[in-house]
Amino acid sequence: MGTEILFWEDTYLFGCESKVVDLNVQEGAIIVTLDRTICYAASGGQPSDEGKIEVEKEIEHENVDKTLMIKELHWSGNNILHSCEVRDPIIAKILAVGDKVKVSINPEKRILHARLHSAGHLIDAALENIGMKQWYQRRVLFFFFFFFFFLHFLQFISCTNKYLLYRIRYFDFFFI
Repeated sequence: MGTEILFWEDTYLFGCESKVVDLNVQEGAIIVTLDRTICYAASGGQPSDEGKIEVEKEIEHENVDKTLMIKELHWSGNNILHSCEVRDPIIAKILAVGDKVKVSINPEKRILHARLHSAGHLIDAALENIGMKQWYQRRVLFFFFFFFFFLHFLQFISCTNKYLLYRIRYFDFFFI
């Protein structure tokens, strides 16, 4: 049995409780498989979610960071593998199969990706409705490269440079 995929049921679910099914500890990283997840692993041109896994296990040591930052998500058969950055080496030694965890993702990034994904379907339908399906099918790679560039351009503007976005809005206000 594979990972229960919760994002197929509710795109706007940004957190869930889960249980560790399998883990592989490597130097500086842990690859965790959970029984259920809200994290979308990249496929079909849509990027992965970003998020974190918080270990709920009681730990005897003081000041242990029980948060694992999800760096990459991959499909492996029916499972999603969560490649996580280890902030505290103690958690890598203590985490075990069967431990309960809380998974959460970046909601702004999820909503952006969902909207861009839906926009791609709308553009596809519009091209078909105006008789450009033949053109579209022959040039599908061009369209996906354009969409991929557009997605990453918007991600850059919205996620990493909110100051620039503010300045553009402020600048446009005075010159409209």
